[in-house]
Amino acid sequence: MRTGSDETALPKRTARYRIVTLFLLLACIAFIFSNSLQDAAASSAESGRLLELVNRALGGLGLAMSHNTLRKIAHFAEFALEGVLLALTARGYGPWRRRTPLLIGCGFLTGCVDELLQLTSAGRAARPPVKKHGALFYRI
Repeated sequence: MRTGSDETALPKRTARYRIVTLFLLLACIAFIFSNSLQDAAASSAESGRLLELVNRALGGLGLAMSHNTLRKIAHFAEFALEGVLLALTARGYGPWRRRTPLLIGCGFLTGCVDELLQLTSAGRAARPPVKKHGALFYRI
């Protein structure tokens, strides 16, 4: 039987994994929130630059992407990355399947806070559905 001190001592590899995945998760959430804090003009300019690059790449194939489609894909990708990082972080703490409700809750909480931040940014509006689905991506 293990004693209390044995249970608190983690292998260095596990401790490192927890630190790295938690740092990456927090960095992803900070990135999501920083995008939401931009005003409408700055956000449109940034996605406009990205749209130009994407359309230049798609132009060779005779395709083009709309600004709205690019923004939806970007929002989904941000939250899909958060979902993957949530799952990887939880993996460092044991079987993540038992933590599924917590993981989904964290993804939804991030989405809700993200929408509140957008409501406080000039010229921005809240559109929650696509973001929260991205956070569930880790289940695929």
